[in-house]
Amino acid sequence: MRNLSLKIALFLGLSLSVSCRSNVFEPVEDPNPADQATAYMDQQKPDEAISVLNSALKSDPNNYQLISLMA
Repeated sequence: MRNLSLKIALFLGLSLSVSCRSNVFEPVEDPNPADQATAYMDQQKPDEAISVLNSALKSDPNNYQLISLMA
């Protein structure tokens, strides 16, 4: 019985140490501007979509995907 308790304690300790290494509050990568703009359009928020696309086009003016979404 003691051997089983020791194994369970060891398993739980190792499980917690492995799971605690990941940070759930890590910042999320910036979303793809095209995906973000499309999501805004789906939510009936065209002004936000245009703002996202304009900002993205300033840094990448030849991105045809963004240009086509602006049309």
